[in-house]
Amino acid sequence: MAGVQFLEGYQVTSPEHANGTPDFYDVLTEDLIKSCLKADKGDQAVLKSFKIRDFTNKGDNYICAVTGVHVDYELEGRDHKAKYVAKLNKPTNHDDTRLMVRDLFEQEKNFYTDIGLTLSGELKEVGHDPLRFARVPYVYSKDGVYVMFMEDLRERGFTMYDRRKGLGDAHVHLVLRELARLHASSVLLQKRSKKPILESHPYLYDGFMQDELPYCTYRIIMGELAGGAALVAEKAGGYDQVVQHVKEVFKPKCTEIIRDLLRSQPPFQVVTHGDCWTNNILFRYNESGVPEEVAMVDFQVLRGSSPMNDINFLIHTSITGESRRKNMSRYLRDYYSTFQKVILDAGFEMDFTFEEMEKEFDRQRYFGFYMGLMIGSIILREDGEGLPLDNLDNSNVQEVFNESGKKLAAQCDNDTILSRRILDIFDEMKEWGVA
Repeated sequence: MAGVQFLEGYQVTSPEHANGTPDFYDVLTEDLIKSCLKADKGDQAVLKSFKIRDFTNKGDNYICAVTGVHVDYELEGRDHKAKYVAKLNKPTNHDDTRLMVRDLFEQEKNFYTDIGLTLSGELKEVGHDPLRFARVPYVYSKDGVYVMFMEDLRERGFTMYDRRKGLGDAHVHLVLRELARLHASSVLLQKRSKKPILESHPYLYDGFMQDELPYCTYRIIMGELAGGAALVAEKAGGYDQVVQHVKEVFKPKCTEIIRDLLRSQPPFQVVTHGDCWTNNILFRYNESGVPEEVAMVDFQVLRGSSPMNDINFLIHTSITGESRRKNMSRYLRDYYSTFQKVILDAGFEMDFTFEEMEKEFDRQRYFGFYMGLMIGSIILREDGEGLPLDNLDNSNVQEVFNESGKKLAAQCDNDTILSRRILDIFDEMKEWGVA
């Protein structure tokens, strides 16, 4: 990853497309693939041919596109093959989406070319494995086109878990330990540099933490996503007070509420993934089908925040209510012990006790509640027309999401599993006295 390079321009040529591949993949040109290949394999690598091979399913990606690039090349007189995952922005008529995608790509580039490498170095320095994420040999960003070429983790046996199901216990522990290593490594960085993480890496203060959200219509989108989940609860009945909270408290001030929950203070201020749920986690399994290794992807909302935001995000978007009720204390213990081991092995003392961390987890539960409702609403839409981001322009955001929300309640009758996931969160909100 130290060899990440940036392309200054590209020549328009047409690759061989898979059937049904969108035309916007035309940005994956011969010159672009050549530049990626040389950055990855060296200047002597000669491109012979390449093909675009889609592999994602409906709901795998929302505001970006992801596809496979299969390359045949020659090096030192011998033929070779390489496979990459290319992540690129979709064309849009919605200005706020265009602006946000630009910022998200820049943030993810910051992870792969800067902070991710630095944090892995901190772990290796104390005898721990580096963070587990894909190698990124090449990034292109010019004139509103963003392309990131990543190692294809499928080649190492990693696969995506079914986001419609709650993560199994073994999966949860793998993710919690990797999050603990990510968070703890940033504490090591702060201790060695003697600077707060937001001071040493100011890009970690992201758009959603600013006083005014740069993408103003996303207030509508976030509110409508939570409102869609409220329609499911309203139809089920028995959630009047919590539904009222979502509609009258969260929806009109959702960005301000999320902003305040994202802001943090030491000792609970670390580098967080920011979007840690099933869609952004890959697992490698042994011959018996037991998960042995985890790798995280999609660091587009990387930020400096409370580690308990990542934990709450994970458990409220990717784990069933039953698993939370039965196992939460054990999950937190596992997370804390992994975090603590990194810190102690580096010769430092922990800055907070387990009990203090538990209180921070509880303080950030609302963040988990809101994220769980929004993500649940997104996944439930996949049985219908999906999340309607591709249909947005500068004038129709409210109209498009109002129409989408009306269809959502009808879909919940056909998907009791996901509906139950949403209702579990409403049950927990009731237990916590949300009003």
